[in-house]
Amino acid sequence: VFRQGMSRFHDLLHAVSGRPWRCLVCQDHQVEANLEVDVQPESATDVPSHVVQPSRAKAALSGGARSELERTRLRHLMQTFVQRGMGGVSCELVSSSGSMRRGVYVIDERLSSVTFESPDPPRYEEVVPFAQVNGVCRPDDQDLSPEMMRALCLEQRNRLLMLVYTDAVRRRVFFMEASSTDRQRFVTCVRILRRYTEDQDTSRQGL
Repeated sequence: VFRQGMSRFHDLLHAVSGRPWRCLVCQDHQVEANLEVDVQPESATDVPSHVVQPSRAKAALSGGARSELERTRLRHLMQTFVQRGMGGVSCELVSSSGSMRRGVYVIDERLSSVTFESPDPPRYEEVVPFAQVNGVCRPDDQDLSPEMMRALCLEQRNRLLMLVYTDAVRRRVFFMEASSTDRQRFVTCVRILRRYTEDQDTSRQGL
């Protein structure tokens, strides 16, 4: 399973480098436009230095160079997100009643799902396959129950995420990331993982 997971991980990084994933970031007007620049390209790994650090003159003259730098940043963003996610990322789970408790989300080694769980009683575990994700965004006020509106302050709402998916029925998971930047990163990376999973399923079906 580990080898399979690493193989899919490298396939994902290759896919991010070779496709215009930026369009996925633009699908939601709530996602800030400066998300990609949160990752510094000089810290990327497995990328040639002439790609990671192109000269300013070249970037200014060549749209291709700017696109390559953008893909490199997004590639590193995904690499960091997946590696952290496989180790488990702390979050705060929010119920429809507005109650909050400690939680963690974990990305499985096959890059096919994310699992939310809480160590606090009563035991909670929810597995969300990326292929079943319908949307991931910062929820609008109308998405929140009156109890949630009363329980969450503005700072908490700025960290809040709503993950919508469908199995037999339509489901929603509300949780808070550590910061608004982490929230933006989750939105972008889960959209890419959803698209990647769809592409993999299509390839297996021979379509």
